[in-house]
Amino acid sequence: MTTKLSEALDLTGTWRVAHRVTASQRPDFLGLDVEFRITFVQDGGQLAGEGEKFLVDREPADPREVSHLEITGWVHETDVQISLMERSPLSPERTIVGAISWKPVDANRMIGSFRVNLAETSGLSEAVRQTG
Repeated sequence: MTTKLSEALDLTGTWRVAHRVTASQRPDFLGLDVEFRITFVQDGGQLAGEGEKFLVDREPADPREVSHLEITGWVHETDVQISLMERSPLSPERTIVGAISWKPVDANRMIGSFRVNLAETSGLSEAVRQTG
């Protein structure tokens, strides 16, 4: 008998999510590293969460760059699929919409990719569970 990933993996908790931009219509985004702190709550295979951007190229995010994430998603048999909406308190009329796809490495680390509608930006994504 096999155990489904959604039954074996509980993502509830705080995660540090790092994105590395590898493609964008904005050349100044290429190579950019952006990090978020995200808190997930998992109910069966369904995920909900919220987070905040806190680092840009390993430096604290400028107050104008700090944004808040609202997240929904699913833990499937072999992967995790996330939909996100990113909003900036300084530009509440602008919403960035995107998705993240991860494959778990183990219970505390996932790797995959992200894409957002801002300048058709996409790249690599890694999530590491925060402890303590």
